[in-house]
Amino acid sequence: MSYRFSVDSQERILRGQIEGKVTREELKAFYEAARELAAMTSPRAAIADFTGVTGFDFGREALLALATFDPVLLNPNLPRVILVPSTLGFGLARMFQQEIENTRPNVHVVRELSEACEILGVEQFEFKPIPLPQ
Repeated sequence: MSYRFSVDSQERILRGQIEGKVTREELKAFYEAARELAAMTSPRAAIADFTGVTGFDFGREALLALATFDPVLLNPNLPRVILVPSTLGFGLARMFQQEIENTRPNVHVVRELSEACEILGVEQFEFKPIPLPQ
């Protein structure tokens, strides 16, 4: 498993991409890195991109624990998109969405990047890599 981040500076959108088989610990590390980068870049929206994930090695209890963490974006009304094409990943993301909907009401779970573009009102993203927090 690995992850990386990029930002569309003009649109002010932070994207985190995670790849490979994801464990509970790796999901937590990805989330914490996203939170640190969001504090540094002040995005107006965020995308968690799981298109490169080959498997999920965690269950509902890991999602419930993650839902108790401080949000990646401090403003609860800013849009968040979880991009996950696999059926299992989509179901896990929907469980997470339901768990946080009272504190983060603007979360969208989608299967395709074009859906994220539509939700965020962007015709095309221009992401550039940013370094991981040290």
